[in-house]
Amino acid sequence: MQVIIAIVCLGLLMWAEPVGAQTTHSLTVSHHRNVELSNDDVDTILHDASKLLHKEPGHVDTLDDVACNVTLRRRGAVRTFASPSTPGKITSRAERDAVHRESADIKVVSMINFCKDLGPVAGCTWPPEAHSMIIVRPGPTLPRVFQHMVWAHEFGHRTGLRHRSDPEALMTICSLSPQAANQVKVSKDECNCFVSGAGSCPGKQEPTNLRCGLPVTLRNIVRSPFIDEIPYALISRGSPRELPALVSMLQDASEQNSWANIATVLGLVGDGDTGRTLKDFIESDPAGVDASSAFRAKSAAVVALGYLLNRIDDASARAVLLDTAYRYSWEQAGLWIGQSMETRRARIEGLEESKMVALALSGHPEAGRMLQRLAPNERGGQQLIDDLMQTYLKVRERGLAAYYGAE
Repeated sequence: MQVIIAIVCLGLLMWAEPVGAQTTHSLTVSHHRNVELSNDDVDTILHDASKLLHKEPGHVDTLDDVACNVTLRRRGAVRTFASPSTPGKITSRAERDAVHRESADIKVVSMINFCKDLGPVAGCTWPPEAHSMIIVRPGPTLPRVFQHMVWAHEFGHRTGLRHRSDPEALMTICSLSPQAANQVKVSKDECNCFVSGAGSCPGKQEPTNLRCGLPVTLRNIVRSPFIDEIPYALISRGSPRELPALVSMLQDASEQNSWANIATVLGLVGDGDTGRTLKDFIESDPAGVDASSAFRAKSAAVVALGYLLNRIDDASARAVLLDTAYRYSWEQAGLWIGQSMETRRARIEGLEESKMVALALSGHPEAGRMLQRLAPNERGGQQLIDDLMQTYLKVRERGLAAYYGAE
């Protein structure tokens, strides 16, 4: 009888404390044809993500930070997207959903400019019912020190988990910190979701008005990837005294991996000189810079002019976005625009899409009229135009802070 009772008690303990379970989730991975991603790349990222969850030897569990014995591993070979029409750059809800429809658990693309809202991010597991993770390729957009953190964070969303305010949490709403790369908190309840896997924690709603209490500088923010949404509330707390430093970083080739985020932040908090700075950057031909970094940064700078025009009646922003006499030609750009005709055409179309996004995010009356005049067959079709008009109306009526959930 004592043996039976002991077995029953052990079973109850195992059921009540799943954080102690050894669980492995095998995940399929695919990528856009223009993204380079090997089996070894994926194995390394998943190994590091698993190590993050397991914690370092000697870790002492607390209710808010447990060693979560979950291992993520690759299932089958990494493959390219099944459909040749599935986009590698996401700018609209329709493009996001097309990537979600690929059969793999994890889809890797070159750029995400739309997830829940418009804005450059590193990952997207929205909407929750998709149970599908979209992540930006390893490289300048997502440096190695952050890769495993983003993959683990997005897997958390895949289970149904939402953000929380703790700056040291894996599911944080705050910017990631490379100093905390192996010290990211996973609570006991969160670990239970990681153990149970995809869709196991439905109904966990995102808390409203999440706030990050982390003391932060704009320089630190721009050097970390925006995980799956722009940290608008955090950026808006930055000091105007930091703007000259950000402008200097935008002119420093050693900061090129941060240029896209710098441009975004300048658009959101910049002053009357910012428009000229962004316009000059867009028209520049930087030497010794990775072409992908330059393209992504210039795309972000175009969008940033939309943010700026929403806040300031800036002449440079109007010249690029609203003035039809503006004739800067992407066709005359330097090597960063691409050497093959296919690459050049794709990047020019991408920059034109960024301009359309900027018009929507500006909320400017003339921008709305320009969007309404677009023909359905222009870059993305009617669905893209409809998505942009919805964004335009939201920004026009509620403002950028409300659009990004910061108020």
